[in-house]
Formats: sequence, structure tokens, C-alpha cells
Amino acid sequence: MARSLRQTARESSIPNAGSSGAPSRTKTPRAPDGKLAKNCALRPRHGWSFEMRVLVTRPMDDANATGARLRELGHTALIAPLLSVHYQDGPALNLSGVQGVLATSANGIRALARRTPRRDLPVYAVGPQTAAAAQEAGFTSVESADGDALALAKAVPRWVPRGNGALFHPTGGEGAGRLADILRADGYEVRTQALYEVAAVAILPQEIARALSQ
Repeated sequence: MARSLRQTARESSIPNAGSSGAPSRTKTPRAPDGKLAKNCALRPRHGWSFEMRVLVTRPMDDANATGARLRELGHTALIAPLLSVHYQDGPALNLSGVQGVLATSANGIRALARRTPRRDLPVYAVGPQTAAAAQEAGFTSVESADGDALALAKAVPRWVPRGNGALFHPTGGEGAGRLADILRADGYEVRTQALYEVAAVAILPQEIARALSQ
């Protein structure tokens, strides 16, 4: 794959493993298979780096963030989501009696934020990406289970008392999965509501297809 990418390699003076600290000689860049990397040019002083064209296929909200980070690193981001997220419009959600939000995806948080102005509810997120989406949406109390839905189900009893209100779980069209069932069996009231749909994108944009063919 290295031969298909337009790459630029740069090397700084890298100390040898010995105690002398003498710089090593400049080396020709190599691909991961050990062969000489093609289309590479050496530039001194800045350390090794490879400028690449990277295809980003995440949904658009996440793809834009990933693309921005890739550009900061000096790469070219080709953004072509293979999944399209459609948020469901509607009236403000009735969150009376809710003591917290179960968040199993960044899309769920974004969908929730579109349907309620409330940001005072604690958010219990499945992992760091979802937690970051909640913070970006303005929620001020966010916990992360740093795992999957099962890790979140195990973490909730450490954070949330039973009997103080329901937990609201915004989901996609596929439903709530096992999380709601596990927590209900553990004595929690869980409300679920589908607030978005995810659909596959059938065709890549023409400009992306052309870029990949080069």
C-alpha cells in the first residue's frame, strides 16, 4: 500500500543507541515490507514523516473532525462517508422524571441535543468519543465507562442510584440493544427512544473516486 501513496519523508539527526550521542547517517525511506518507498523525498531537521492521502469513511460529523486532525498532521483527507446519519425532527422531548442520559454513540448525543435545550442532565457515556460529543454539545456532567455497552451497564450502578428517576437512552433505528434490558433487570427504569437513522451510502462522490484512481 505504501507504493500507492504520495509520501514525503523527512529525517532529523537521530542519536545512535550508544553513549556518544553522535547522529546516525541519513537513511533511504522504506515501506513497511522493507522495500524502498517510492515517491519519497528527504527533508532534513524535522524528523521522519509521511504525507499521505487518507480515505475517511466515517459519518460526516465524525469525518470532518478526523479530516481536520489529518490535515493538522500534514496529510490529505479524502472525506467520503459510507454511512449517512438522518436525525429525526420533532417537538421537544419530555424528559420529566429523568435523572440521567445513557449515551452509547456520539450520534445519539447529537440527536438528543437537537430535541432538547436541557444540558443539566448527567450523561453516562459508553466511551471517550461519546463523552467528548456530550461535552461539545454543552452537557456539563459527563462520565465515561471507557468501553462498550456492557462496560457501561457495569458502571451505571457506581454512578446512579436506583429509584431516583428514569434513565433516558437516545438510540438509532436499530434500537437499544442489550443495555436497557440489563439495567432494567438490575432495577433501573430505562426509557428508550429512536432519534436518528443510519443509512448506507451506495456510491462514492465522483471527485473521491477520481482521486483514488490516481
